[in-house]
Amino acid sequence: MAARSLALEALESRLNLSGVTPMFVPAAPLAVPSAVEQSVQNVPRITLAGEPVAGATNVPVSTYTAIYNSRLETRRSGTNIGWVSPAGAYVDYTLHANTAGDYSLALSLASVGGANLNVYVNGEWQAFVSDSATGSWDTYRTRTATINLNAGANTVRIQSANGTQYNLNAISFDALGAVPAVTPVSTINDNTWLSVKDFAAISGAQLETRAFGVNIGYMSASGATIDYEINVLTGGTYALTLGLANTANASLDVLVDGVKATSMTNAPTGSWDNFARASRNITLTAGRHTLRLASTGNTQFNLNSIHFARQSTITLPPPTSPPAPTNTSFNIAVNERWLTSYSALEITGTSSADSLYITQSGNTLTINANGATRQFTGNYGELIVRGGEGNDIITVDASVTLDTRMYGNGGANTLRNFTRGRGTIVSIGAGADNLTGNGVNTSYWADTTDTVNAAWAESNAGRVHRVASFYQPYSKVSGSYGFVSLELNGQNLVDPSHTGSGTTRLTNSSFWGRGPVIEDVNQGQAADCYFLTPLQSLARYQPETLRETGVDLGDGTYAIQFKRSGKTHFVRVDGDLPTNSWGGLRYSRPGASGSMWVSIYEKAYAHFRTGANSFASLDYGWMTGVYGELGVAASTFALSDQTTFHNTVSAKLAANKPVDIGTNSVVNGAPLATKHTYSVVNTRRDANGTVWVTLRNPWGFDGYGNDGNSSDGLLTMTFATLRNAVTSGTMVA
Repeated sequence: MAARSLALEALESRLNLSGVTPMFVPAAPLAVPSAVEQSVQNVPRITLAGEPVAGATNVPVSTYTAIYNSRLETRRSGTNIGWVSPAGAYVDYTLHANTAGDYSLALSLASVGGANLNVYVNGEWQAFVSDSATGSWDTYRTRTATINLNAGANTVRIQSANGTQYNLNAISFDALGAVPAVTPVSTINDNTWLSVKDFAAISGAQLETRAFGVNIGYMSASGATIDYEINVLTGGTYALTLGLANTANASLDVLVDGVKATSMTNAPTGSWDNFARASRNITLTAGRHTLRLASTGNTQFNLNSIHFARQSTITLPPPTSPPAPTNTSFNIAVNERWLTSYSALEITGTSSADSLYITQSGNTLTINANGATRQFTGNYGELIVRGGEGNDIITVDASVTLDTRMYGNGGANTLRNFTRGRGTIVSIGAGADNLTGNGVNTSYWADTTDTVNAAWAESNAGRVHRVASFYQPYSKVSGSYGFVSLELNGQNLVDPSHTGSGTTRLTNSSFWGRGPVIEDVNQGQAADCYFLTPLQSLARYQPETLRETGVDLGDGTYAIQFKRSGKTHFVRVDGDLPTNSWGGLRYSRPGASGSMWVSIYEKAYAHFRTGANSFASLDYGWMTGVYGELGVAASTFALSDQTTFHNTVSAKLAANKPVDIGTNSVVNGAPLATKHTYSVVNTRRDANGTVWVTLRNPWGFDGYGNDGNSSDGLLTMTFATLRNAVTSGTMVA
């Protein structure tokens, strides 16, 4: 309890410091009486074709419509926005786009300590811009980001982040796709999401932005076509899956190079924002093709996603047919290992080429190792199988029901994990391995030399992870300080800087424990509630999605997958976790299910978030961006009336789509911390029509109020009470 009290006191002291940057960056900050607002007589106008109307696409910094905690100044280099407060500042510009679409936003920045900015369009976060120090307040460097503008008026907010200060002297908006036009070509591999925005031609429809993201819509009843140029790396049969929303029956043809490949139909989904998936197999040869989606039968639909998954045939072996014993020398290592909340059976091969075959009957596991057989009986919670340095053939039979982790280690191995539990295969580094799973829920973590025989269901669920290299927080030069190798040899990796008194390793804790579950999240002394809240929400509502973003690499290190700007990054960290002077963990603490995954995610994000490689860089942010970096589409929403909130949120939660909220700097008597984030776990309406909302605090305990159990982190209050403290939140699409 002492450790918890000290951690809480430290966190509370940070929360109540006057003038500090909030723990999250709100998409639409509260109106501040001291803010200086200026009107603009001539609003800049831009067009999608790149030709401006009544003004240039270079927007003068002086034409803002609102400014807060910064001001216009004239220096020797000219006019700029300066005096940016480390407590948070923003400047708004109102722009008119004749056509909706993507634009390249260029910002000219000067700073002596580095600059971090968030860009919002119409109240929704769209981009994070970061720049290192330029050397002086008059030395500028241009940084770009891609944003999406609606047709008509748009409010673009440029807001400081992480307490950084900078000068801004130039802003420009350039329409993507302006002359010279470049036809987008999408590369199709075994598991590819094609952006609906990357069409080569469109007729009878248009790109639009709706409540839950960008889609193709406004289909003409007389017919519409959308063409995509694709480059197929490997010929074969592909499952083509489309995300469709339609209020009446919808139908379409799929054409490849002008020849009809298949047709699809989709039953009504209930609204234009409720998307369902329709899938058909098509045959594609390797090379360049034109894919056309053509509406038929005068039907209309919205299209928000396109996915390709190459099909492969998986033949499971007979359930109980291990090789016949040829010798009696059982020369592999088998250990029972206690992992906080369960016992795992761990099998490790030799340095030679091994043949391992594992079956299960009841609580008994039979291991055939190089022709010799032994049996092990126990109430095991997990099976762990490790190859040695040779070219191994390892098979976990389909009779096995345990969650099973399989590691290739050295050599060129054949790894077959047919467990009926949850399967994981890790083969990063070493030789070229051949991987096959159970065809349902195997998670593959492979390098680019490996062959992955994943089923469509596994590829479609994002379970195939190709690691060409790990994220390099310090240097991309092999052998240099901090370089992170693909070889999994238990290296002691360079940690992010921290304010702890030392580090420790939780050697008897498993990565996921029996989770992930929402109770695994227990915030420590980093102001990163905005990061932990999406984690706990995904643990509750989409645990399988969350599990596909992290893995125990089996050598005392871990890999966490983040996405940014269309690229996937794999951040590898070891298990060294900072401690306080009394020995407890300084930052996130072990989970209720005996897990350590939250601590590892937090450490990886300390490397990845800003590139500062420090736990201090975790402080303050907003949840929508975190969801995006975890590969989950989300958007910011504003709280309105209780009926709308209840209907919307209850529908989201019923569909396992998380909803989170962030409190204001003043909570007006609500039992909530200021400038803090919470997960919504329930909303209900009582007999009197009053809406009640239950939240979960990422601290792991209630904090400033409780509703009967102060240690469960759950708080229930009326919507009216919540509304006094909250104006916005984040919900998953």
